[in-house]
Amino acid sequence: MPFSPKPRRAGGSSCHPSGAVVVLFGTHVRKLREAAGLTQTEVGARTHVVGSRITQIERATGAKPTLELTRSLDRVLMADD
Repeated sequence: MPFSPKPRRAGGSSCHPSGAVVVLFGTHVRKLREAAGLTQTEVGARTHVVGSRITQIERATGAKPTLELTRSLDRVLMADD
C-alpha cells in the first residue's frame, strides 16, 4: 500500500501533515526501511536527501516531506509491493 499523502491544495508541491499523522508516517517509513535492510543514510542517498532528513521524518521532529519525497520513498522502499 503506498503512503504518498494527498496535497492539501490542488497543485501543491508539499504536504504538511500534522500531529499523529506525522508520527504514523515516520513509523511506517522506519518499518519499511528496516524491512528493506537499508540505513537512513542509504535511503537518503537513494531519495536525494541527506540522511538526517530521513531521521527527522522517522522521528517526526519537524521535517515535513514533500510530495516528491514521499513518492521517492515509495519507490525506494517498495511501499507499493
